[in-house]
Amino acid sequence: MGIVPQIIGSECEYILWRMLSEKGYFCMRVRGSGRGYSATIYPDLLAIKKGRVLMFEVKYRTDKQSVTISERRFKGYKMIAERAGAEFYIAAYYVPIGEFRFLRLDEYDNISKGWVYYRFLSFLHRGRRIDDIA
Repeated sequence: MGIVPQIIGSECEYILWRMLSEKGYFCMRVRGSGRGYSATIYPDLLAIKKGRVLMFEVKYRTDKQSVTISERRFKGYKMIAERAGAEFYIAAYYVPIGEFRFLRLDEYDNISKGWVYYRFLSFLHRGRRIDDIA
């Protein structure tokens, strides 16, 4: 599934929402999930099917730039996934790959100076495709 390079993050979330819905998941975008600093941390997208709960932080990259999330957000995601019994994925659409790839929250490359890094090559070589997770 090709995606137009000019899309923004929220449009990318809707594309993933539709892909998961087509696979039978009940999906919900979490409004305000990416709005800077907030006392409460929410995933971008929640998907549920027959008791299986998936949570996503959705990113869009036009180049081979790493995906980064703050360590504070990472710890928050980890806590809510554990409480909900959910699988948490970093979902990245990289234009050079031409599709979504997914890494589990704990499959990061490194943590440095308050940031958690997921590198392009990790998505390219270890990243799962939609059919692998849904």
